[in-house]
Parts: sequence; C-alpha cells; structure tokens
Amino acid sequence: MKCNRRFNKICAFRILIVLTFISTLLIMKKIEPTFLVYSKGKKMLDMQFGYNSIDVYQLFKTLKRKGRLIYIKSLYVDCIFTISYIFVQNYILKFAMGKTILGTRWRILLSTAYLRGLFDIMENIFILTLLYKYKIKLPILVTMASCITIFKFIFLGIWVISIPLVLIVRLMMKKNAVEKI
Repeated sequence: MKCNRRFNKICAFRILIVLTFISTLLIMKKIEPTFLVYSKGKKMLDMQFGYNSIDVYQLFKTLKRKGRLIYIKSLYVDCIFTISYIFVQNYILKFAMGKTILGTRWRILLSTAYLRGLFDIMENIFILTLLYKYKIKLPILVTMASCITIFKFIFLGIWVISIPLVLIVRLMMKKNAVEKI
C-alpha cells in the first residue's frame, strides 16, 4: 500500500512538472511576438550566445519602458520554466540511461541539467538587475551575464550530446552482458 501511495505521489509530481513546463513554454511563446515588436526584431539576450554592453543598452533603449516591462515579465516566467525544464531534462536522460547506467559513473551526466538550470537562473537574475538599473551602466555585470549565458548553452549542448552517448553506452553494456552469458 505504501508503495502505491509513493508511486502515485511521484506520478502526480511528474505530471505537475510537465504541465508547468508546457504552460510556461506556451506563455513565453505568447510573450515573444510582443517583445519582438518592441525590440524591432531583436532577440532576447538570454536567447543569444553572448552579447556586449553596446548590444544590451541598445536593446534596452529600443524596448523603451513598456518593452522592458514585458522583458521583465518574461524573465520571471523563464525562471519557472527553467525549474521545470531541469526536471524534464533529467526525466529524459534517466529514461535514456535506464537502470543499467544509472548505477554507474555515467550518472554524473544528470548534473548537466542542474548546471544548465543554475546558469539560466543566474543569467535571468543578472539581466533583471540590468533592466531594473537601466539608467546605470553596468558593463561588468553585462560581461558576467554574457559569460553565464554562454555557459548555459554549453551545458545544454553537453546534455543534448549525452543522450545518444548514454544510449550507445547502454547498448554496449547490454551487449557485454549477453556475451558473458
């Protein structure tokens, strides 16, 4: 009985995470066209692989007050999205790993989702700080935010590469197990 109750709680949590992930993704997709109108077609900073102070303050100037408020809202939604995305990434990677690999050193690859998420939230905090302090030029903070954005994309790339990698390792481990029999 306890096992069923625990299983039901885990399933409910996973469903909640996936629904949160999908909901926040849809909200961000709804915000994006409005942002693009105010930015005159320029992408959000957190969607670029690096940027500099000139790019940042030019974007903020182009957005004007209303566009900056839209960007701020989207970054808050992105924080919720990021937390749910961490779990979704781990569900996918755990599924690809299977029980065979989860008990090995390859389990360390699960940390890529957490690191990507950590960098994404740090990036959002830095960009929010830049938006709230728009009148004050903070070039060091821009550089730090840009570096964190690059790290976010690097860990996302490592995570993407790890999926076929663990599938290959899993197949090789199964093949070795069959050969031992």
